[in-house]
Amino acid sequence: KNSLAARPDVEVVGECIGMVDTLLLISSTRPDLWIHSWDEGDDLDAALSHLLSIHPSLAVMRVHPDEPAGCLQLQVHSISQLFEIANRTRSLLDHPSLEIAGSSP
Repeated sequence: KNSLAARPDVEVVGECIGMVDTLLLISSTRPDLWIHSWDEGDDLDAALSHLLSIHPSLAVMRVHPDEPAGCLQLQVHSISQLFEIANRTRSLLDHPSLEIAGSSP
């Protein structure tokens, strides 16, 4: 979070704990990307279902720091969206311009 927030061309729009706070934050700020560390399960499925119904262009990234080498999981709906995320990632390394919301369960 601090690394992202330190970049002048990335806006971290919030950080929250729990489903309700996450839904409210993303609904009100409509970020380009949601980075979370939630475990797979019903809460995540419900949150994704709701968020993608109201914000279908939301890119979702799961970072799981407890995995031995780390785990990054992306939610994509099509091959074109996968390429768009790859291009955004490449841009982020050079010239980031994403608004990002972060949360944990």
